[in-house]
Amino acid sequence: MRLSLITGLLVALMATVVPGPAYADPVDHPMLSGNDLYDSGVIPRSTCPERPIGRRNDAALAKRYVTTVVSCLNRVWSAQFAKAGLKFRKPEVALLTKNPKRSCGLPWHKYQFLQYCADDVKIVVVLDWKLLRKDPDDLYIFTMMSNLYAWHINWIVGIEPALLDEQEPIPDVEITRRNSLQEYCLSGAFIGSVYRSMRHRDAADWKDVLRQLGRLEAGAYTGTGKNIAYWMNRGFTTRDVGTCAEAWTAPASKVA
Repeated sequence: MRLSLITGLLVALMATVVPGPAYADPVDHPMLSGNDLYDSGVIPRSTCPERPIGRRNDAALAKRYVTTVVSCLNRVWSAQFAKAGLKFRKPEVALLTKNPKRSCGLPWHKYQFLQYCADDVKIVVVLDWKLLRKDPDDLYIFTMMSNLYAWHINWIVGIEPALLDEQEPIPDVEITRRNSLQEYCLSGAFIGSVYRSMRHRDAADWKDVLRQLGRLEAGAYTGTGKNIAYWMNRGFTTRDVGTCAEAWTAPASKVA
């Protein structure tokens, strides 16, 4: 799932050179490790009841499920931005049942099923056989949406634009990876804030979805499966957005 997101970032980085102040270490940029979002602290617990999908290839149920998740994400993150005194903007969300020919000015790949388009402030998800052909894994889809929304948070809070300012046309792999891991942490913080309200969820369910993420999303620009799970779990257990800032300065072993 992460491939389309990372591909989008790489295209932007390689196609755009934006003049700006240079920092000895890019993570010292005030919009990265010093971003005001990290001062918003712990996300309070709240409810986000799941409306299960339950049936294979049922796009209507899947749309209902994802719409509920997005509503929770909008509510929780808008409140968190208010705590930090930051301006919040909801993303437009397009839930499709088949691949578009193009999106965000780019061709849509056959096996792609999600995208965040910064230019349009838009999340696009294709709810078809790629996600729904087997027994739908509701929690995986829930987590997928939270991860994608964290990409949106990064853009509107200025983290992604700052990365464009600081990097050469060829992106720095380690800094891109640190950014991805702090996004996983932000996602985990949201999920941790609502997890107790979700239907019959327990620690085993969470561990299972972390294993899936580690297996499917590990890569040079996202981190090892072990570190993806580590940062997701850091956010999940603390619910503290400030904890996620540590991904910028953590030892190399934690962001490999």
